[in-house]
Amino acid sequence: TPSEIMNRTVCPGKPLDPQSFELLTNGSVFIIQSETLISPDEFMLLGNTVYVCVNESAFEEKQVGVWKFDNTMGLLTIICSALSLVCLAIRLLLQPMVPLYQNFPGKLQFSLVLALFFAGVFFLIGPNCTHIKALCSALGVLIHWSYLAAFSWTVIIARDMYMLFGPSSFSRSSERGVDVFIMYSIFGWGVPIILVAIALGLDFSDIDPLYKPMYGAEGLCWITQRYALIIFFTLPIALTIIINVGLFIPTAITLWKSMSKRAQTTNSKQEYPLGIYTKLFCLMGFTWIFAFIAPYNVAFWYIFIVLNSSQGVYIFVAFVLTKKVWISLSSKRGLNNGTSNTKTTMVSASSIQNLNKMQETTEMENISQPVSVENVSMNL
Repeated sequence: TPSEIMNRTVCPGKPLDPQSFELLTNGSVFIIQSETLISPDEFMLLGNTVYVCVNESAFEEKQVGVWKFDNTMGLLTIICSALSLVCLAIRLLLQPMVPLYQNFPGKLQFSLVLALFFAGVFFLIGPNCTHIKALCSALGVLIHWSYLAAFSWTVIIARDMYMLFGPSSFSRSSERGVDVFIMYSIFGWGVPIILVAIALGLDFSDIDPLYKPMYGAEGLCWITQRYALIIFFTLPIALTIIINVGLFIPTAITLWKSMSKRAQTTNSKQEYPLGIYTKLFCLMGFTWIFAFIAPYNVAFWYIFIVLNSSQGVYIFVAFVLTKKVWISLSSKRGLNNGTSNTKTTMVSASSIQNLNKMQETTEMENISQPVSVENVSMNL
């Protein structure tokens, strides 16, 4: 048996996934994922299965995956991701309950949150399904699609903010109707489907295995080939970040100038939109910049894990735990309960008036005029 043969050679036997290696004419085995060459005296071929015969720790060192953390990083990822999922779920559940979320920017934010929620769920399920190859591969595909969808929605949000508050102010908020949202949705969900379909098709093609994603190979429910990872994940992310930066900078400059002009016109105190810039920074996916520098320093890996695994927590704090959201939610409860005089359902006239004022500003104000922090916040 394979185990008996391995015992005779006094080394552990590790079977390799048939799609993860190539048997070369010189008798060596080429591990595609890690681009490692295994000499003939370091493995045994029994039937169609290759059993690697090397020191286990050394083999694992060679087989460093494209998305592999140590135990501490893994635990931190699970904790942050689980907490993030809870926060994202709350935001999703509040969508039909909060009138403020039902405006155009609220729908865009909901779509981004939905994509992040899908990504988080699939990502946490993956490690528990590595023993079922087909399921693991399917989860790898779904994780890939949901993350690409999330980035697509960051581009949409960046473009929408640029159209409203950029140098040219191309549109009014009232012009963003159903047709525009449908167009955004086709891009946000459809483009990732096309990219993933192409990647998945390569897995069943006869091209060089180096360019196949190999979803679910080697017990990893993700893209396991680094060239495919670069082509179908890293490059799209880099492109979206570049686009978002290109849209963010002129938008931020215009906001700053407009608020300065407003302060001079009204003789009021200058408003500093740091909170707005922070929200935009998060919504546009800029925290993923750390993914490109993390391989050079382990500290950046921890920063990357915390920032990106906890994105749902930030969205909850920045977009749920706010005064205007609770005013909006309270107004909905007040309308549903009629003129009830109980303290738990009574909404003050001033609260409703404030809500109406905010919604009116969002839908009717000409964005080409100097804007306030409150006006911009309503569109985030």
